[in-house]
Amino acid sequence: MPIYPLNEPYDVTAEWYLPDHPERTITGELHYTPGQISLELQDTFAPLEGAIYGNETVSFSRICGQTRSGELFTLINPFRLGTSIKIGGGRLVQPDRFSASMLIVGALTDDNPIVANVSCRVPGLAVWLSRPTIDATYEPADDALTMTFRVASLPAENFRIPALSANLAFNVSSMAKPDGFSLNVTTIGYWRLVPDTPQPLSWYLRHIPAMTAFLSLCAGVTMSPDCITLSGEERNERPSLLVRRPADKYCTITDLRFFFLARETFATQFEKCLVRWFELYPTIETTNALAMSILASDQLWPHVEFLSLMQALEGFHRVQYDGHYMPKDDYTAVADTLVQAIPADVSPDHRASLKSRIRYGNEISLAKRLTLLCESLGEPLRNMLYGNSAKLLRRWIDTRNYYTHWDESLRDQILDGQNLVYAIARLRSLLRVLYLDAIGVPQQAIFQGLTGTSTEAQFLIQIRGIERRAANPEDATGAIMFIQRGVRSSSDVNFDVSGHETKTETDSDGSR
Repeated sequence: MPIYPLNEPYDVTAEWYLPDHPERTITGELHYTPGQISLELQDTFAPLEGAIYGNETVSFSRICGQTRSGELFTLINPFRLGTSIKIGGGRLVQPDRFSASMLIVGALTDDNPIVANVSCRVPGLAVWLSRPTIDATYEPADDALTMTFRVASLPAENFRIPALSANLAFNVSSMAKPDGFSLNVTTIGYWRLVPDTPQPLSWYLRHIPAMTAFLSLCAGVTMSPDCITLSGEERNERPSLLVRRPADKYCTITDLRFFFLARETFATQFEKCLVRWFELYPTIETTNALAMSILASDQLWPHVEFLSLMQALEGFHRVQYDGHYMPKDDYTAVADTLVQAIPADVSPDHRASLKSRIRYGNEISLAKRLTLLCESLGEPLRNMLYGNSAKLLRRWIDTRNYYTHWDESLRDQILDGQNLVYAIARLRSLLRVLYLDAIGVPQQAIFQGLTGTSTEAQFLIQIRGIERRAANPEDATGAIMFIQRGVRSSSDVNFDVSGHETKTETDSDGSR
């Protein structure tokens, strides 16, 4: 059975019907793009009747379809976008247009079918898993060099996820296409979720974002699946699931070094971190959704991104730690005393405002939340993330408070321009590091990621270098090259292949 990628448009003409009335079929065209699933019918399943106001709502649990070649479709929870009225062939025709958020290609199912397992193909996963499948050997001969390439078939890696009563498997498949003059080998990575007992499709749809978030936080890039296939209880075929995902980005990394943390970085801690992630996820699902939407975005306005990151950090602290100055029961008496102390002549709306502030007066400030989050990390991580500077943390808070409350007394303290860009880069990394630390990734491994060759790590290193040299222009820490100029010999003038003059500087003793 062919598979249908989420990132490729798809169009087909089929005969469509409602499951309760399979005898009545309507020809229609199905159109799929990552941002839309639509069905344009030549007639209607719900004829207009009586007074028409133009805002009538029509929806079904399913619309099923089949092509002449036997290809099957199930459109899940479609709703009518619009209709028109035409007169043709001596009768009134009402072409309808439906939209849906989910489509199953390759099977006729219920609107929440029972599924034995779900498999997700993820671009870049085969590299991230750090399991090379191609081995090359070279055998010199008298007059030739023989190169032998071996493409391995690797067994799946299986992990038990107690929180889900399921197994999670990682698999890498390889396809080789030799033609006598060239060899093309493609490796593809999958992860598959297999519960102890088959579950409704909605169960898997809750856990696919969780697994995507785990991989994305580790890899430092969005690791969205580009293909989702289902396996039923009694079917050998694997129908494809197409869903609207207009904002999805896909990993394009082909070199292991450019991930923030690759699978090999975890060593023996990987399964422990994976298990912990799914234990923690129910409590962080909402805040993590905000975090992942920010980390996956690259076109936000800087001020919007900065405020969103601060909100995500506050949310992380709220679900992970107790954020109160004193026990809630003890604060009740304090709050009652403060409310009673409000003067009687205070207007009702002002009184309501004061009572609201008193109600939340036991919650620690954002400044304290951020400080506690940073203090939960070891000094090496703090130094990499923000130079372990309490002053910089204070400027982050002042910037957030200014753009939230427009307090002009903070105007001179806010970060703007390039400094705001630097703050955003640091906050993105801080958010990632906190999630990784929460699931038990060793801080030494996280430090390795922060000092690695990923784009995120290299930008942090660059920021720290710029700030060091601004404070001390003679600081040469991190220099990648030293060039010493001396007396130049006229013979040391060459031209590169583009015809531009290039010069080699020669010291007076002739050394270069």
